Formats: sequence, C-alpha cells, structure tokens
Amino acid sequence: MEHEPSSAGLRLLSEAATCDSQADRLGVLLLATTEEPSWPRLVLWFDNPLAFGRFLVEALPEFYCGEDDVGDLVERLESLLPAMVADGVTQELLDELDSWVNRWVTIAWLGSFSDLCIADTEATARVVEAFRMDQGQDGADPVLPDEADDFADYLTLWFEG
Repeated sequence: MEHEPSSAGLRLLSEAATCDSQADRLGVLLLATTEEPSWPRLVLWFDNPLAFGRFLVEALPEFYCGEDDVGDLVERLESLLPAMVADGVTQELLDELDSWVNRWVTIAWLGSFSDLCIADTEATARVVEAFRMDQGQDGADPVLPDEADDFADYLTLWFEG
C-alpha cells in the first residue's frame, strides 16, 4: 500500500518552506543523509520553537523517514516539546534531536535569515554558493541587502522544485 502524506504534515511542510523567510523567524537547513553530497536540501522557517517542534513531530517523520516504523521516534520527538517551549532550541537539544533523526536527515544549520546570508559556516556557505551559481556567479560571498529578496525566492524554489 502506497504511503499518502497527511494533509496536516503537508500543510506544515509547505508553510515552513514558503513563508516570509526575511521576517523574524527560526530557520533550519535540512539535508537528506541518503544522498551525496548531502542534497536534496530544504530551508524551513518557523515562527517560534513550538512551531518547529510541531513540524518535527507531525511532518518530519512522515516526509523524511519514509515507510520505517517511526512510532518510537515520534514519541521521542514529542518528549522534546516542553523543553523547546521552556528553553528554546538549544545546542544540547539539537544534538539530541540529531542523534534520533540522523539516519534520515541532518539538521545542518539553525538561525535567522540574516545569519544565513552571512554564510559564515560550512552549511550556510554551501547554500549561498548554490545561490551564487544560480545567479551565474562564483563563490560564497555574503548575500547583500539588495540581493535578499532574490535569495529568499531562491530558497523557496528548493521546495517547489
């Protein structure tokens, strides 16, 4: 029997991939671990840690874990929600989360749109470099303010493409 995505999971994924990335949101870069060189990729945006947590519980297992039995994973992810609400998304929490999902997906980066534009980590530099290549340029120079709209549109195309 073919797996059909739930409408709630699909809605959460679509909203996170296509919302206004330049607003004050929490951004997450997901890389599939089954592909080389760690693509496909997707940048998602959340209004707050709880929205990110809801995505983790309701959509991530469905869209990234395939047909595997993920009931135990969902329970573990649900157990993180109180800490996400109380403390935000801490590095310790991300490390724990990554240990649970790294079989299917890697959370390669977490930050704001401005952080992503700076391209000061390996993951963010790869994203900006891909944008530069799409624009017919080389390198991973930071995204300038007058390029921000084009960069935001480019990130949305990853989801639509």
